[in-house]
Amino acid sequence: MSNTNPTNLSASVRQRLLNLSRERREDFQYILTRYGVERLLFRLSQSDYKSKFILKGATLIRIWSGKEYRPTRDIDFLGYGEYSEEELIEIFRNICSIDVESDGLNFDLDSITIENIRADNEYAGNRIKINSTIENTRIRIQIDLAYGDAINPSVKKIKYPTLLDFSAPNIFIYPPESVVAEKLHALISLGIANTRMKDIYDILELSRIFSFNGNKIMTAIKKTFDRRKTVIPSDTPISFTKEFINAKNQNWKAFLSRSGLENDSIPFSDTINELSLFILPIFDAFSKNSNFPKKWDRNKEWH
Repeated sequence: MSNTNPTNLSASVRQRLLNLSRERREDFQYILTRYGVERLLFRLSQSDYKSKFILKGATLIRIWSGKEYRPTRDIDFLGYGEYSEEELIEIFRNICSIDVESDGLNFDLDSITIENIRADNEYAGNRIKINSTIENTRIRIQIDLAYGDAINPSVKKIKYPTLLDFSAPNIFIYPPESVVAEKLHALISLGIANTRMKDIYDILELSRIFSFNGNKIMTAIKKTFDRRKTVIPSDTPISFTKEFINAKNQNWKAFLSRSGLENDSIPFSDTINELSLFILPIFDAFSKNSNFPKKWDRNKEWH
């Protein structure tokens, strides 16, 4: 074990997190996992590897949204550099064992495991699992690493929000344009076979959070599709058609139920229609091989 803290601190932190879960009416294990992720990110931010792992995924969108987002129990990173599995295990052992202010969390360095993953038959990656504890309560943290994606515009650095009053991580993150581009690529490339309703939900959420520059998001999409050797469609993609709506309506309902979002979304047909307002004008500009000097104003309009 590393970062051993006094028992009374671990007990105090656990109780404060339990109180927080009751106050917010959120699952206690989910709060514990979020805390474990937060403190791992802080250790990463204090390490020599802070610029090697770029945060992406639902954890990042939750920060941008400024509210409770769809639950996620893992961390998604883009990894820079080439490492063997043994090297990655050693890297995360080093990160977890960094000497930081006591925060009640203990990492089991011997528990770290790694396996290969392949997302949607595109790029290979790694999944790392780490056990940690607060007092006698176990927290398992899962990290998904992807490699080789194109980031445009450049990465940013943010102060990660904390659950309690411990020092906040300063971490490198994806720009929103690249998040949209990667999720849109999954939506387009999978077509009617797509069951990843989370990508639809996430793109829609980003369209409600950010005012996008048309040419910047076009560039991000082009770089992502080119990197993944995918042709940008010239016609309306099937993911924006009535056929897709009818075929995936039950998948959408199941996703909302599984994610506890039944009261936080619109019907699937309205969802796709709203998403179309954001995405299809971009594809229209691609089909005309033209620039797109417009701005998305979050009020469902390019102008």
